[in-house]
Amino acid sequence: MTDPLVVMTWDHPRGRRPVEACAALWMADHPDTRMVVQTRSLADFEHYPIQELAQRCDVVLYDHPFVGTAAQEGAFIPLDEWVEPNFLEDQRTHSVGPSYASYAWDGHQWGLAIDAAAQVAAFRPDLLENAGYRLPSDWEGLQQLGAHLPARTLAMALNPTHAFASFLTLYAALAADADWDGREPWDRVRGDEALGRIKWLWELAHPLSRRASPIDILERMSGSDEIWYVPLIFGYVNYAAAGHRPKRLRFGPLPAARGAVLGGVGIGVSALRTKNRRQALSFARYLVSAKIQGGPYVRNGGQPGHRLAWEDQEVNRELNRFFVDTLPALDGAYVRPRYAGYQTRQRCAELYLHDALTVKSSNRAILAGLDAVFSP
Repeated sequence: MTDPLVVMTWDHPRGRRPVEACAALWMADHPDTRMVVQTRSLADFEHYPIQELAQRCDVVLYDHPFVGTAAQEGAFIPLDEWVEPNFLEDQRTHSVGPSYASYAWDGHQWGLAIDAAAQVAAFRPDLLENAGYRLPSDWEGLQQLGAHLPARTLAMALNPTHAFASFLTLYAALAADADWDGREPWDRVRGDEALGRIKWLWELAHPLSRRASPIDILERMSGSDEIWYVPLIFGYVNYAAAGHRPKRLRFGPLPAARGAVLGGVGIGVSALRTKNRRQALSFARYLVSAKIQGGPYVRNGGQPGHRLAWEDQEVNRELNRFFVDTLPALDGAYVRPRYAGYQTRQRCAELYLHDALTVKSSNRAILAGLDAVFSP
């Protein structure tokens, strides 16, 4: 028997369950193929070296800021050289926002969007709306809401990774065109305003916020009545599903017209493992196909990268309108830089910004420090 096809995803129901379910269906139709689905932590998903994953896994689910590094290191095969154009065109046409394009680099397609996400707002409708509060549509509305909500019932995910992501969203939302490419100096006026906003949120937010990931916040929010509203957080469809946690959440647009940092997950096929390449390609195509994305993938807690699933009325009814209410944020999302080595610089910036917020550094000092991190 051949070596098993090794698939690497991430360890959360949104990342694990749909892949495992689809793998079981695939193996039932391909009895000669053995498959092993492995997981890594959310922290590893955000920072683990991509080449090491490609050395031991045939199929890897990964984050788009790794694209430039993956291309430079030859970690994944260029899918445009292996997959027929009409399949890729279908993926491009049905992309949720820039999800498909975020895996293109240097003239090639290095991944397919299996999962789509961006920063959105999360709230408890039974607490927020029943108390007479409305979702804010702009920053002024958010400030007014923050001044009237019960103390510390507004929260944010402000651990180093997500404090920086929120800063990027706030920075991008202030521009007519979100054009920061990860190399140029930060605009001082826009940067000063974005830092002022994140500092306001830092001081106002629930005590859990400063060390929390999105999952930490959503778990607390869906398991107790401590958190009513989160203005910026990566959306997780699982928490909109009935029965996932004691309290069901709703998700909606940011208090800004555009600029939400794009998240989501792409699927790449290893260039460093060759024995199972054909099977790996077939399984990757299977996972991102419209039929699977809108069927077993979303039915098992997935957050599809194919647009048809986001527009499905029945799916939206079952999932508290998660997809239809957040789709505008994804369509206007900002794509982080993706050049080779960017992810390492981003990690330095995340730690630097979190420390600077903790010790209350001036905006001028923070922007100078961030310029130093990203300077060529």
